[in-house]
Amino acid sequence: MASTTDLRIVKTLEAIHGSFEELASKQALESITVAELCRQARIGKKTFYRHYPALENLAQEYLDVFLGSFLDKTEGLNLPENNEQFVAELILHLCDEGNQNPVYECLVCGTSSESISSTLIARLTELQRINTRKFGRLSAAEISLVLMFSCNTALTLYRQWVKEGKHLSAKRLAELSKSLVSGEASLRK
Repeated sequence: MASTTDLRIVKTLEAIHGSFEELASKQALESITVAELCRQARIGKKTFYRHYPALENLAQEYLDVFLGSFLDKTEGLNLPENNEQFVAELILHLCDEGNQNPVYECLVCGTSSESISSTLIARLTELQRINTRKFGRLSAAEISLVLMFSCNTALTLYRQWVKEGKHLSAKRLAELSKSLVSGEASLRK
């Protein structure tokens, strides 16, 4: 078996990733096919499937990197006490990463909010960044709903921002999100 430092494997993975990123910059996630990706990467389907069981696994790899970098960046934030800041930071991360690599925008806008939110909540729980005692008398089901609300709020605002052509700055979008989540009466600048 070849090692991951085998030049053939490295070049194949680079071709897969490069092709996926190029396709994701031009079209929606759900319209990308393994056949199209393989043609673009100049590899056979068997080669692709040797590395990934399905296209969704490749997409998940990108989402894992995206969520991992977000969690690293927000290491000091705990929920629920930093909920407003968490939502604002998630929006800024979505904007920054989506502008740097179009595959992130394609993935976030093409993957269900529930799937991304569930993964993020699971990772936050693993890292013990969710302090259930601070939620007061809420049941586990209620805490889950509150966390899902926070994650989906950020994702929904980001998706709408992309859909409308990104006319606001990322900073203003984050400010609006903080106001909305906190329930501030005024949304004025």
